[in-house]
Amino acid sequence: MKKITKNFKFAAMMLLLAGVMISCGKENNANEDNYFWNISPNSPTTSIVNSVDGIEFTFCLMDSTQNPSTHFKEGEPFTIYFAMKNCSNDSLIFFVGLPCDLTNHGLGDIFHSGDNRLVIDFGVPCLLSMGYYPFPLNKEYQFIPSDAHSGNTQIMLPKGKYTAKIIHTFEFLLNKDQFINENNLIYFGTITFKIDFEIY
Repeated sequence: MKKITKNFKFAAMMLLLAGVMISCGKENNANEDNYFWNISPNSPTTSIVNSVDGIEFTFCLMDSTQNPSTHFKEGEPFTIYFAMKNCSNDSLIFFVGLPCDLTNHGLGDIFHSGDNRLVIDFGVPCLLSMGYYPFPLNKEYQFIPSDAHSGNTQIMLPKGKYTAKIIHTFEFLLNKDQFINENNLIYFGTITFKIDFEIY
């Protein structure tokens, strides 16, 4: 009888441990999902607007009338728009480092949905280059990238299905730090912004 009781207790402990591990796994996946933001032509919204620790990010494609959209007529010019706003409780400094994806790997590069082939890559998306930039409360930085090869901000594509994508880790410092110390950098991400859209 004692042996059965011990086996029962052992089995119960193992089930409890398994439950804890499963719940932890779900929590980690949920956190990963929170940093992968995706909309498609069938989504009820046409813009990605999301926040991480008080930093609000906006990513969308704007039609010729400056309205967000995921459907464009062939020959209709559109632009990529990305912004981040400090809605947190702290005045920050936005750090743009040398390996910063926003400056070295483009912003919202466009891929063909069928084969994931790069269609348009974007160069430096804004006046920001390597350095530190004030990011006080309610400050918003807006980025409208241009084609790395042509310099155009307006895009026109043939009919088809495409994806615009940003994958980036954002880096900030608290403004109250007396000295800029890269060991005190605050990292947000890696965050993936992905917009599937259609040219018809």
